[in-house]
Amino acid sequence: MNGLGAVVTEQADGSYFGTRPVLTQEQAQDPDYLQQATLPLSSETHSPVDVAIYASGPWAHLFDGTVEQSYVYHVMKHAVEAE
Repeated sequence: MNGLGAVVTEQADGSYFGTRPVLTQEQAQDPDYLQQATLPLSSETHSPVDVAIYASGPWAHLFDGTVEQSYVYHVMKHAVEAE
């Protein structure tokens, strides 16, 4: 949502304006592609927003639905240690 790939620029009056360019499949899959962002910052940050995550296979029952982002790390760590 934020970072160097911002598609908005600051206007002379202090407001921001921008539009999202139409991307081709080739542009989006380019290894050097910079993901579009909404808020221009010098680097990106991670938000504490919940994420939807689903899985199949061993320990998949722990990944079923919407969870806090920090939960993902702990479940993955648990699954690796249990192997």
